[in-house]
Amino acid sequence: MKRIIGVLFCIILLSVTVLGAEANKEEKPPYKAILLGDDKGKIYYSENADMIHPLASVTKVMTIMVVFDEIEKERVKLTDKVKISTKVASIGGSRIYMKRGDIFTLEDLIKATAIYSANNAAYAIAEYVSNGDIDSFIKKMNKKAKDIGAEGELGFHTPNGLPPHMTKKGMDIGTAKGIYKMSIAAEKYKKYMEIASMKNEEIGNGQDGKIKLRNRNHLLGKEGVYGIKTGNHSKAGYNITVVSDKDGAKIFTVVLGSPTYKIRDKSVLEEMEKFHANYNYRKITDKNIALGQVAVFSGEKDYIEVYPDKEYKKILPKDSNIKINIKRNKMVIAPVSAGKVLGEYRITIDGSIVQSGKLITKEPVKLSLSLTKYFKSKKAE
Repeated sequence: MKRIIGVLFCIILLSVTVLGAEANKEEKPPYKAILLGDDKGKIYYSENADMIHPLASVTKVMTIMVVFDEIEKERVKLTDKVKISTKVASIGGSRIYMKRGDIFTLEDLIKATAIYSANNAAYAIAEYVSNGDIDSFIKKMNKKAKDIGAEGELGFHTPNGLPPHMTKKGMDIGTAKGIYKMSIAAEKYKKYMEIASMKNEEIGNGQDGKIKLRNRNHLLGKEGVYGIKTGNHSKAGYNITVVSDKDGAKIFTVVLGSPTYKIRDKSVLEEMEKFHANYNYRKITDKNIALGQVAVFSGEKDYIEVYPDKEYKKILPKDSNIKINIKRNKMVIAPVSAGKVLGEYRITIDGSIVQSGKLITKEPVKLSLSLTKYFKSKKAE
């Protein structure tokens, strides 16, 4: 009997151990790091945001920014013709078809880099704008990282993010926080975002034909997503950084090290869904929306509207207690000029003052026509 009880105890213990292991397996997050923040630098949620991780093709975000900086400085143009070198033609991984001697426009190569994540196109644009000196281009990438406040959070060795066994260079690395800062900077490049938001595009093939590009960012158009970049290789897993604008709330979401692109994309959408369930974008004051009226004595109008001199708009928790306290003149004597200060306002959120300003007029109010005639007649007497 004791032997039977002992066997049963071992079976129960083994079952509990297996169940516990399965529970722990389920609790493991489907990524190495995650971060969600707004375009002002406020982080709302993060896990392992300071952990160093391989960037893979997320590297290309910095490559493209450096190229657009060179365009801004008028050192190169989007319409420039780029001749493909032997080195570029030999680059593997994700790539578009090209061979030595083919001619592409710089813009088409940027599109191939941003949309299709073509490694050879990324190297081609870096090679072109640096006159073949890739090391100097990499220095510009790392300097740009420093300029945006991500020194120590981003480190670049290649223009395309390929792993060391393919490049004989160091691993491009970064943190979720560094990628977030880079993404905020990238979103300010209008032409880049125009390209990054394209689901499909057609470019020249370097000769007389065309190449069709399909964006590797499958989240475009979902929940307001309009960029920015995916990336993966064997050491990195599946990475992504996206920017979205839903109901005025512009947010950035970074996910690193997911086992598959589907799990990665699901993690992004789940995090965004949680955010939008708890926060929304508020335009509390608007320069074009009046906060009240002031009576006008002896004017063509009986009342004049007063407006805040500043706007206040922000992403806030949905349960925020927002109050606008107003102090304004009870009456003003005509004539009243545009821009006249007739009061003040103060915004409090959850009891704290977040902004104060003046109440001003936007339009003039003339003296009443009848009174004008009256004063003129008196003057004539």
